[in-house]
Amino acid sequence: MLYAKDPRLKFARSSNSLQVEWDSKKGNGILSVIGGLTFGTAIYFMSLEQVKEGVSRSADNILQLRVMTGIFVFGFVVYGLFQIFNKTKILADKIDVTCHSTLLPFLFSKSVPADGILQVFVRPPKTKSFFGHLYAMDKNSHCTRLTSGMPSEIAAHQICHELQDFYGLEDLPVFGQNTLPHQPGPRP
Repeated sequence: MLYAKDPRLKFARSSNSLQVEWDSKKGNGILSVIGGLTFGTAIYFMSLEQVKEGVSRSADNILQLRVMTGIFVFGFVVYGLFQIFNKTKILADKIDVTCHSTLLPFLFSKSVPADGILQVFVRPPKTKSFFGHLYAMDKNSHCTRLTSGMPSEIAAHQICHELQDFYGLEDLPVFGQNTLPHQPGPRP
């Protein structure tokens, strides 16, 4: 099949399995870590200032400021590190399709039985901050979101086409991709 390919995706395919792997967006993670640490450092030094407009700060006020800032900074740094070191894998075989994150597979893992898959499709994103969701639809028109946060729109469609090709699925019209309300799929 001829379609555009994203070089950030890594494929391993045999006659009975398909593996797709990609790294998270490292640039977003680096910005998050730098932004969080910069903000935290600035607030820390501001909290060292004992007098604000002629009024001394209490120890409780300083402690509250540092705790709230610490929680905020911790969230940004953890999110950033997650983005820097995370890989997402889709493993497809004749039994099921499994998508999981390498850092937290117990939280971000989805599995769909392969024998019931009717269609794999990408639902366009509502915002431009990420590149849509990858869904698997079964024969009862029940959709399961496998993953989101793919490297690009081209990568999202490439994964979709590879899974369709691996399972021998026909590319059917799906409500998430077109505007016909009688088509199955997730509703906006």
